[in-house]
Formats: sequence, C-alpha cells, structure tokens
Amino acid sequence: MQVHLDNECSGAPDNAKSAKQNVGSQDSILKTTQSLPNNIVLNSIPTDTLTNRPVKRIKTQKIENFIDCMSEEEQENLEIQLAQALYLAGVPFSFVDNPLVIQFFQCLRPSFKLPNRKRLADELLDDVYDEVKMHTDKQISKAKSLCMVSDGWSNINRVSVQNFIVYTPKLIFFDTTFSGEESHTGEWIANQITQQMEIIGAQKFSSVITDTASVMKAAWKRIEEKYSHII
Repeated sequence: MQVHLDNECSGAPDNAKSAKQNVGSQDSILKTTQSLPNNIVLNSIPTDTLTNRPVKRIKTQKIENFIDCMSEEEQENLEIQLAQALYLAGVPFSFVDNPLVIQFFQCLRPSFKLPNRKRLADELLDDVYDEVKMHTDKQISKAKSLCMVSDGWSNINRVSVQNFIVYTPKLIFFDTTFSGEESHTGEWIANQITQQMEIIGAQKFSSVITDTASVMKAAWKRIEEKYSHII
C-alpha cells in the first residue's frame, strides 16, 4: 500500500507518503525553481510547499478598520470644538455653508457631519455659552479676592453699553449691560457696578477699577459709601 501511495497515487497528501518520498519531492521542486528564468519571482511559490511547515496565518482586520465611522459622542465633541473656534475667530456662520468648506471637511473626515449655520447660531451657541459660563463661574468661586473693572463705550451699532470684567487675577469677561435711553450718570454707573458685584458676592471684591472721568469719580464715592472695604 505504501509503495502504491509513493509511486502510483499522485493525488495522495504528503503526510500519507513516506519521508523519503517527501524529501525527493522537495528536492525536485528546489531544482525546478533554480532553473526558472530571472523574471519569475520565487515568492509566488507557497513557502509551505518548500519547507513542509504550517503556514502562519495573518490575522485579518475587521472591515470597520477600513471605513471611516464616528460615534455620536465624537460627532458632538467635534461640533463643539469647531463652534468654539469659529466664535473666537469671529467667523461668519455662513462659513459652514460654503461648498469648498464642505468639500474640505468631507475630504478631511468623511464621517463628520458639518453643522449648518442655523445649528451654529442656535443650539451650539447655547451649548458653548453654558460651557464657558460654567468654567468662568468655577474660576470666580475659587478666587479668594476679586477686582471689578468697568468701562462704557458704544458697540458696532453705536449703542451705548457698559462692560464688566472680573480679575481672579485672570481676566474674565463677566457681563455687559445696555443703557438704552439712560444717561451714564455717577448714580447709574455705581448701581450697575454694585449689582454685578452682588451677583457674585460683594464681600469677595477688594477693589473697583474705572477710568478717571467725572461720572466715574462720582460712582466711586457711592460705591465706597455702600462698601467701605472696597478701594
């Protein structure tokens, strides 16, 4: 039977043939490969045929590794980061509706869905405001001593406004009020400053800084009368 397997049965597997026959087969394969033309790549011959060793299987990667996908959490995080960058840079909301911008983000990260201008001006703006407000409130609450800085000017629409900045000692833009038809008198300015301090806690403030305009000097006197510990 073994003789038949070695000599007559060409379709028999190698492990059914005798060791001598296997060595002979490998020698004939090696001789054949040595006589091949130079343009034939030997790597095209399976290594297990030449060595009779089991082939090491390469672990195949899952199809998800070749497809760009994004979780809902990652999408929301990227939207917030994009919104913060656009708000800080003063970029118009119409930026995200520009066809070239849309094309750029599709090439950069196909699975990221670029928010439209309505979402930037509505939901994302509220979300970023809430996040920044929470961060600044945390910084203010941790500070042991605060300083209120206030000044008035006109915005781009030439509307008179009064701005309030808090030093923790880091500078934090706290609030702005629109005076409307109210004239900026010393009494009005003093009331606005004290109202802002009382929102945080007037006892945490050690000083108030303004310019030296006459109405500001009048406001100082009113603030000092109400809070003697503030300079």
